[in-house]
Amino acid sequence: MGFPIEAIHITNKGEIDSVIKLSEKTIVIEIKYSKTEKEEDLKKAIEKAFTQIHNRKYFEKYLKRKNLNLLAIAFNRKDVLCEFKEV
Repeated sequence: MGFPIEAIHITNKGEIDSVIKLSEKTIVIEIKYSKTEKEEDLKKAIEKAFTQIHNRKYFEKYLKRKNLNLLAIAFNRKDVLCEFKEV
C-alpha cells in the first residue's frame, strides 16, 4: 500500500492491533468485532477500542512523533464503522 504498517505490536500492557508510521503522521489502530448487526453495538465497540488504547497507553511510545492519531475500527458481518482522534 506504499507505507509501513506494524501488525500486532506487542507491549508490556497488551497488543496494539496495528501501527502505521508515515513521515508526517503516526496512526495507532485498534480493531473490534461486533457479533450483532446493530449500529449501536458498532458504536459501543468503537468506544471500547478507544478505551483500550487509552487504558493500556498504547500511544505513549509515539508521543514524540508528529501528528499522532488514534483510529478505532469496528465491524460486523455487514458493516464497518471507524473513527479518528488526535492525541
